[in-house]
Amino acid sequence: MPLKRRRIALIIDWLSSPYQDWLVDEFRKVCRRQNCLPFIFIAGRLKSPVPIERKINRIVRYIDKNQFDGLIIAAGSISNNMNDTEYSRFLSGFKGLPLVNLSREIETYPSIMIDNYSGMYYLTEHLVKEHKFRKFVFVAGPKGNNDSEIRLDAFKATLEKNNIEFRNEYVFFGNFVFDDGGPAVRYFFDHLKIRPDIIVCANDPMASGITSALHSRGLMVPEDVAITGFDDIPLNKFFQNSLTSIRLPVNRMMEDALSVILAEDNRNTAKHRIIIPDFIIRHSCGCEVSQYRSLCDERPLRQGDFTFQNFINSNTDLISFLRYSNSLSVFTDSFEKLIEKISNNELLEIWNSFLMNYIETSHAFSDIYIFLNNLVLYTKDSERNNPRKEKLLNTFESLRKFTMKHYPLWELQYLQERETIQFNYSYFTDRLFPHLVLSQQRSILPEILKGYNFSLFIIMLYNDWQNVGKGSSVFFAYREGKDLTDSYTGRIFSQNELLPPDILSPSIRNLLINPLEVDQYSVGYLVTDCHGRDYRIYD
Repeated sequence: MPLKRRRIALIIDWLSSPYQDWLVDEFRKVCRRQNCLPFIFIAGRLKSPVPIERKINRIVRYIDKNQFDGLIIAAGSISNNMNDTEYSRFLSGFKGLPLVNLSREIETYPSIMIDNYSGMYYLTEHLVKEHKFRKFVFVAGPKGNNDSEIRLDAFKATLEKNNIEFRNEYVFFGNFVFDDGGPAVRYFFDHLKIRPDIIVCANDPMASGITSALHSRGLMVPEDVAITGFDDIPLNKFFQNSLTSIRLPVNRMMEDALSVILAEDNRNTAKHRIIIPDFIIRHSCGCEVSQYRSLCDERPLRQGDFTFQNFINSNTDLISFLRYSNSLSVFTDSFEKLIEKISNNELLEIWNSFLMNYIETSHAFSDIYIFLNNLVLYTKDSERNNPRKEKLLNTFESLRKFTMKHYPLWELQYLQERETIQFNYSYFTDRLFPHLVLSQQRSILPEILKGYNFSLFIIMLYNDWQNVGKGSSVFFAYREGKDLTDSYTGRIFSQNELLPPDILSPSIRNLLINPLEVDQYSVGYLVTDCHGRDYRIYD
């Protein structure tokens, strides 16, 4: 008889940022390796100034020691509006349940912390010492955000150490999102009327938004203005203006968090772990050569030009190579040198070995299709005077055709995931659910779900919208292509029952719990599982 899978819950605020999406993806992977069943709760920000968000918070009441074996909380994002006393009181509601906080240290609870200070310190040192920048501005996250404040403190301290003047007005406070880019550029260039050498950002999406805003003004990165980010989100690999950033080891955070939860001696005693990030140097700061530097000590652990030729000569793991060679321009330049020295068949053998390894390590295969498509598009649109451009383009086309020919199921999975993106949240929770009466939803859902990749799709409605404690009822239940709603008609489930206990089949791999709201009321929650390997479909 197979061992019972332990149930582990993760609380995040929203799946609205690449970082939260990254947390979920790594959480799923580490749970799969440990034979745990992951539950992802979208709970909004605690003590939010937005009324509906405070009502959505109630979903966490379903997390207790009777239903779950452990809890991981993205505390750095959900608890910014709470002081330590308030947040400790919130945590006390999970008494008896092993839990770990990510990115917030509370004295009596285990936490996994990132050394934000060291990351920003060494990044700023690089900009001062190696690029000789003197005119700095900083784009921070929301005021009160712990991670952003530590990064800003490290930035200021490094400038002061190097005798570089910096004024408080040179800081723009954003919300960690791409859309902060336009307002930040207008603030510096139009309001302050300054032209910085470098714009240092507290995260990557804001840096990407600023790059876009600069391009709209005819300014190039890094030729006119240099930019750096922080986090090194996976999406960075698809940006043509490759971003210098500090990489958060999110996979290690999740591995350590789960190891603390599953430890035999876990009694919610304080076990604080600090993880050192990595420094990823790319083109946006002005460097010509991509580098990877470990910050575990003050000297570079690994650095150099991560080219395909280095890979061939040193047998470097190709997944690591692609991870650190994220610039499409650097990638194509190094690829040109490789295809001059090996045959097309040899190249396809290398590529095939990489694809098989990529699948075995449970990476999201859709990334391969995006990466190949971007390579082809970049090469077609490139204005470089390159007499070998045609050969390079033909080589990328052959890799793409080879991948689609020999791995057709993965291409189908990718297309299915893209279809699910359009359906799951933007269509259902935002457009369909609030505007249809319940009887319409009940009749239309089975037809809508046909052709989509869900193995489980359940709508639970609170019996009393004002009082979650009065339990819930199944409004709609769909599992593996079958409408099971009638099986649960008339049954009332208590607050100790997130789902009907017999609804989960052994094939369920991960569950997302998303609150549903209508007219500023939190009316219930949607529980979904998808066969797709990549949970970013819920973004």
